[in-house]
Amino acid sequence: MAGRILSEAAEILDQCPSDEALYSVVRDFILARPLNYGQLYSLSKDAMAVLLSDADAVRECPMYAFDFFLCIIDWACEMISDAHLGIKRSDLLAALSSLEATESMLQNPPDAQLSADTLKRLESVLTPIVRCINFQDICPHRLVTLMDTLSFIPPSIFAAALRRHITARTVCPPSWRHRTGCLWDPGHMGPLLRLLDNNAVVEFDETQPNRHQSVTSAAAMKDKGVYEWDVIIQAFNPAHSRVAVGLAAKSISSHENALLGKQSNSWGLASTGKVYCPYSETVYVGGFGKDSVISFRVDMAERCCSIAVNGVDKGVIWKNLPDNIYPACSLTLGSRCEIRQRS
Repeated sequence: MAGRILSEAAEILDQCPSDEALYSVVRDFILARPLNYGQLYSLSKDAMAVLLSDADAVRECPMYAFDFFLCIIDWACEMISDAHLGIKRSDLLAALSSLEATESMLQNPPDAQLSADTLKRLESVLTPIVRCINFQDICPHRLVTLMDTLSFIPPSIFAAALRRHITARTVCPPSWRHRTGCLWDPGHMGPLLRLLDNNAVVEFDETQPNRHQSVTSAAAMKDKGVYEWDVIIQAFNPAHSRVAVGLAAKSISSHENALLGKQSNSWGLASTGKVYCPYSETVYVGGFGKDSVISFRVDMAERCCSIAVNGVDKGVIWKNLPDNIYPACSLTLGSRCEIRQRS
């Protein structure tokens, strides 16, 4: 009934401020509950355009944006009729709804599932309203797949939706592959430290009293991956005790006055050249200071870490590493370190 009312109103009324009150009442009624397939059939093409014209109202509909999109596809199929669609409606909806939202979509575009004739008929119905469809709240993985599947939708629409996903995330999900995990973690660092350069640099706050403070990276090393990164010592004052670079679990206390490697679940290479495992000193590999570059390579399949100091290979210094460990460092007054993933 509401669909027919909106269709009749869209046919006889102009979409002006005085008519918007009626449109709004009917629109809110239709969008008050989650939609099911078939519920939009009574809408004309003009009425569908009116329904989608208020983006905020569409977003208030209590259903996922992708499911709403499938209801629009179902409506478009009704406008075309099954006899002319070129594919069973159930098969079309099943093909679109079965797309799993996983990162594999980015590397493996789906095979073309819709014929050119089917795409042309969908285009004829959807083109007038496609810019009103709420693509921006559909997850980016599904957006990529819809872009590959429904080729008639202008790429600029998907670009705008993907841009929103990118810019809305002030902190990307940690991922070494995307080069955002090899950064210092603002949620796990000592209170006397501060981060600079988009969390790539950590330094000891010079206004604070001297003591050891630690920080870990944003994303873990896990599974059987191989991880490589450098730590550059941008500043260091040996008069204020040692600094250390290495590995740690998130269980370490970042504010504890302890050199990395002297807490449980931490492994540290001190500026004096001493190598520390939890609670023990192992070997001496040569020290480092300002402008030094310490290169790390962690092989999680072998559970070991090898290092190089200023390009000089020191070999494997830690073995039997646990799951889910992180690059880490501990600083003292006057010190500053940069972490940089190696390509």
